[in-house]
Amino acid sequence: MIDCPSSLGSLVENALTAADLVIVPCRMEARAIDGLADLVDILKVLRGRTFDAWRILRTVVDSHNRVANAAIEAALGSKYAEWLLETVIPKSEALNKAQIARMDIFSFDERATGALAYLALADEVARWQRNQTPALS
Repeated sequence: MIDCPSSLGSLVENALTAADLVIVPCRMEARAIDGLADLVDILKVLRGRTFDAWRILRTVVDSHNRVANAAIEAALGSKYAEWLLETVIPKSEALNKAQIARMDIFSFDERATGALAYLALADEVARWQRNQTPALS
């Protein structure tokens, strides 16, 4: 697993080139979709148009912003539906506090909604990986 900064540069480009699966975090904000489109374009240049081992992870989803969420979901779904992960990472005070404390969420509060969401993400990625790996004989 390679965790990269959100800005593009040679390190990020190298990571994108080396990765078996690319998970693109996408904040549920209008401008994030523009950044997502740019990253997907770069990914296709680096890996080729047939590379489809990338998925979008919706993050910082605020359940109180239903109208904005619906609009962004519609925009994502119309263009990227087949690449959306099922898992959604909610906006979570515990995630913010863990980051401030320089702790991972599982050490900070393993029962927090953010921790449970990241466990669901790990399960989803593991399922995807099992489906991509040929069976050993």
